[in-house]
Amino acid sequence: MLLLRVRHQLMVTRGSQTHLLLCEEAIAVASSGSASFEPLDANATQTLLGAEAQRNLPTAARDRHLQQALEALPGWQPQLEAIAKARAQTLLQDHRRIREAAQAKGSYRVTASLPVDVMGVYVLLPAQTA
Repeated sequence: MLLLRVRHQLMVTRGSQTHLLLCEEAIAVASSGSASFEPLDANATQTLLGAEAQRNLPTAARDRHLQQALEALPGWQPQLEAIAKARAQTLLQDHRRIREAAQAKGSYRVTASLPVDVMGVYVLLPAQTA
């Protein structure tokens, strides 16, 4: 599970004036095994981060799992950038919907500011049954 900070640039053009707005959001994404990362909703994020540990891993095993995740980060960048671009399009659709409801004039463009910032790396392992 990764905690990401995704930043966007929102360009608003009205007449001859263009304004640049910066937006950011924190999202959690998760992957299991070799599956692609998928954004988590708030409930799934809270459930995973709030899960109680059944036991502690030995220090060497904990460090090995975390190091493997950190070493994999560069290879995950294309997936994380695709998520950021999809979030930018969602932000654009939301912004247009609100502006249309308010009957605001102008044009809008949203672009993801890449690379995505990885704020947290969590390696969650299933509890082993005896």
